[in-house]
Amino acid sequence: MTQEQEREQAGSLSNLIEFLSRFEETKAHIIVSQREFLLAVRSALDIIIQALTARKPEPDPLAQIFVIGRSMLDYLIAKIPPAQETISRAAKLEALRSILNMLEREEVELKNAISSEDIQLRIEAVAAIKKMVEKEIEKASQNQKERVKKVEIE
Repeated sequence: MTQEQEREQAGSLSNLIEFLSRFEETKAHIIVSQREFLLAVRSALDIIIQALTARKPEPDPLAQIFVIGRSMLDYLIAKIPPAQETISRAAKLEALRSILNMLEREEVELKNAISSEDIQLRIEAVAAIKKMVEKEIEKASQNQKERVKKVEIE
């Protein structure tokens, strides 16, 4: 493989890493907006439930359906991670991917350098750090804390 092909391959890989980083950031914002939308719907249901139960001496049977709906929303909201945690996870992944990108460029440059014992040691060190960062990225990508709260239906 020529130096030009290696640089082109490293450039393609860095573009992919940058795309994945931006995708994770976009995904975090979508999750935050989903949570906010569900919270808004739950607030609207609370107003409806209050109006239906306060209107008559006996609770309206329709109010019970809205109570069940609110409980289902509470369950869904509990499954979505809080905004700060989601954005922090996305920021961590972006930082790790940037580090990985830099390490891959360094690795290509070292492989193109005149071989010596010092260069070989640096290549091994970069490869070891790169492997550790890749594991951290994998762990951070899979570290989706499952939040389940007890939901009671009245």
